[in-house]
Amino acid sequence: ASTLTYGGTEIGDTDTYHDHGVEPGAHLSLNFEKPMRITFFHGTSAQKWSSAHSVAVWGKEKVRVMLERVGRPGRWRSGQKQIRA
Repeated sequence: ASTLTYGGTEIGDTDTYHDHGVEPGAHLSLNFEKPMRITFFHGTSAQKWSSAHSVAVWGKEKVRVMLERVGRPGRWRSGQKQIRA
C-alpha cells in the first residue's frame, strides 16, 4: 500500500539503502494511496445479514495479504459472505 522512493526510484522490499546510493542526510519519499473502505457482511441463507465488519484496503494490496490481515474466511463462522466496496 506504500512505496519508498529515492531520486524517483522505488526502493524494493528486499533492497538495501546502499543498493540505491542512499547516504546520511538523503531525502526519501514515502508514497501511499488513499485506502478504500469495504464492508464484509455475514449471515446465513436462512436469515438476513446479521453482522458487518468494515476494513480499509488498498488498490495495490494483494487479496491474499488483505484476507490474512483482516481474518481468513476459514476462520469466520459458517454462512454466506458478501463484500461491498
